[in-house]
Amino acid sequence: MKVLLLISIILLAGCATPYKQSGLLGGFKEIRLSDNSFRVTFNGNAHTSSDKASNYCLLRCAELCLQNGYKYFVLISENTHIENSTHSSPTYARTTHIGHYSYTRVYGGQTYSHNVPTSTNEILCFEEKPEGYSYDASYIKDSFMEEYQLSSMDQ
Repeated sequence: MKVLLLISIILLAGCATPYKQSGLLGGFKEIRLSDNSFRVTFNGNAHTSSDKASNYCLLRCAELCLQNGYKYFVLISENTHIENSTHSSPTYARTTHIGHYSYTRVYGGQTYSHNVPTSTNEILCFEEKPEGYSYDASYIKDSFMEEYQLSSMDQ
C-alpha cells in the first residue's frame, strides 16, 4: 500500500497543473465581487509556465463571462507572479560492517528549488462591447481551448 502511495505522489509531482477547479496540483478559483465582476486566480505548480498560468486565468475569465450571460470583459487588474520555494531532503547515514571493516554512506541532503506561477485577474463583464479595449469572451475561450487542446470534458 505504501509503495502505491509513493508511486502516485511521484507521478503527480511530475505533472503540470491541469485546467480545472483548484486542487492538489493547483488550478483555478474565482469569487464574484458584484453582479458583473469577478476575481479569478490560477495557481500553477513547478511544472507550469507563467505564460500558461496567465492564459489559463484569462480562459477562466472568459468562461465566467459567458456562463453569466455576458459577451465581453475588461481587465480591471492583472497580476502574474512567481513564488520561489526551496526544500531540502533529509540526510541520513547507513553504516555497513564487513568483517573488521566498516564504511558509512550518507544519503539525501539535496536542496530543490521550485518556481510556482500564480495569475490573478479582476474583470468587469458586459453584454455589449464597451468603449475602449475589451476581450471577446467567446474568442478567448475558443482560442485557448484549441491552443491547449482542452475540451469541456476536461474541467
